Amino acid sequence: MLATLYGLTNYIRPKRGWNVGSFVKRFLPKTLFARTILIVITPIIFVMVGTAYLFLDRHLDSVTRQLANSISSEAVMSASVLETATEEDIPRIIQDLQRIFFLQVMFHPSHKLVGKKTIFQHAWVDKTLGEALNNQMHLPYNLATDGQNIYIGVQLPKGVMALTFNHKRLLSRTTPLVLLWVFGSSLILFILSLIFLRNQVRPIRRLALAVEKFGKGQEVPYFKPSGALEVRRTAKAFSVMRNRINRQLQQRTDMLAGISHDLRTPLTRMKLELEMLPESLQIHSLKKDLNEMEYMLEGYLAFVRGEGVEAAAEVDLRKLLMEVVKDAERKKATIHFTSDALGTIIGRPHALKRCVTNFVSNANRYAKSVYMTVRRSQDRVEILVDDDGPGIPPEKRKEVFKPFHRLEESRNVETGGVGLGMSIALDIVHAHGGKVSLDESPQGGLRVHITLPL
Repeated sequence: MLATLYGLTNYIRPKRGWNVGSFVKRFLPKTLFARTILIVITPIIFVMVGTAYLFLDRHLDSVTRQLANSISSEAVMSASVLETATEEDIPRIIQDLQRIFFLQVMFHPSHKLVGKKTIFQHAWVDKTLGEALNNQMHLPYNLATDGQNIYIGVQLPKGVMALTFNHKRLLSRTTPLVLLWVFGSSLILFILSLIFLRNQVRPIRRLALAVEKFGKGQEVPYFKPSGALEVRRTAKAFSVMRNRINRQLQQRTDMLAGISHDLRTPLTRMKLELEMLPESLQIHSLKKDLNEMEYMLEGYLAFVRGEGVEAAAEVDLRKLLMEVVKDAERKKATIHFTSDALGTIIGRPHALKRCVTNFVSNANRYAKSVYMTVRRSQDRVEILVDDDGPGIPPEKRKEVFKPFHRLEESRNVETGGVGLGMSIALDIVHAHGGKVSLDESPQGGLRVHITLPL
């Protein structure tokens, strides 16, 4: 029903761009557990309200009128008997009426009623009795209630008859039972539904937590599928995917380790052979080319490897960033560091250090000063790296994260690198479940905005 209501609101498009669907969605619960509880409790409430309305409007009204007619009939019968009785028979008749109808009867000779007075304490129930007396009683009478008893005074030719009834006689005995059954059964059903839904949602939460940890690069132990069939299938698919990704990463790391060893061996041999030759302009040029090849090889291998073999652990973020600052200062960089009170996060410490170092080094390469600011909130930490350099045009900011892409047009690795620093840093942030964005810096250059989940 709620889904139908929400679907209908999507077709309602009032003027001035106001979306009723979005307005309703804003007040709906966000979690699956809360939405399911809402779906379960809504029909229960409708059933409770409908049952209570039908009971009060139909059954209770009918029963109350029957009880009121019964009391009115007893009052009319008592008045009729006393109206024609002699003074000698009145005491005996009163005793018989009290014994038969279980009510209190009193007779006040020579008394007269003052007007026709009706006092109601319970409007609906007592008015029903008043209507029954009006229809059946041909003698003047008074009717009054105090919540516990009903008092009826009837004017007879020889005096006033006073009747006292227990007010409970106007109330149906089934009323509390029906209400207790409706609300009690609804409460029991709600509790059972709550327990059942918690057991069904728990495997989904476990699966979501495992996926979140795996997305952040954290170690996920053996994950046992549980819950409904669909949840088990999803969990099994996640386990297969996790094992396949880990196996591919391990195979790639092993392969690249072998390639690194095979390529470094001839490079080292060539460097040794060049060292043994007499120094000349050609030898110097060859040494420079070999150093450049070795530098590029290390960059390529680091990019493909992506620090995937490092285990996740608790990282003291402030200590790690201070190491980055000190390393940059040792390279004659001007860097300003400000931060909030930081704690620990779960991540790969060497990979995170390399990520921030790449951004700081890139900023220092093109700017005079670098400004690093760290802010922490409840669920994430933000690292801002600003510089006062020339910046990057907005249309080229996405391109800097492409592998081997360099804004510096020369192919000199000393000035432009190999074009992998930003790509490696982006991969590390994504491996930790974070985001990276580029924007204008308040210092006039480029701002790198890194967001990492806690």
